[in-house]
Amino acid sequence: MPPYAELSPDVYRLSKDLSERGLSVGQSFDATEQDELVFDKLGARVWGRLCYFRRYYSADWGERGNKPLSPRAIGIFCRFLEHATFPPNMKPSLFLTSDGTLELCFEDKNGKAVEFEFTPSEVTFFLESNGDEGADSPSGAAEITKRLATT
Repeated sequence: MPPYAELSPDVYRLSKDLSERGLSVGQSFDATEQDELVFDKLGARVWGRLCYFRRYYSADWGERGNKPLSPRAIGIFCRFLEHATFPPNMKPSLFLTSDGTLELCFEDKNGKAVEFEFTPSEVTFFLESNGDEGADSPSGAAEITKRLATT
């Protein structure tokens, strides 16, 4: 009997609570769609960093066992990008946090920090210019980028 024969048939089914956690099957992105979206919205540098994180940080990393890159955080990041509008001449940076989430940072037109963190369930943000911080859905947080791009 092969070793996988003892596995429950549920192992090969999608989790029933997938949509309850904010990522339904219809909302997911494959790697090619992720790549195109990130490249189009944020450029080659950020796209390259995301590819690097996906390739080399899919398991524990660092000296203290940091968490691997979360596929759900990537999904939240991509949903955010679908709705986001960025200021012209923005120079974004993308970071992988020790929690396995993504952090997008750039400066507004006045040189003040703008930070977004993409967790498996939400987007947190910080705007240095007015001290505004909080958490929102991907489309709600993307509204901030639209305001930054027009002011």
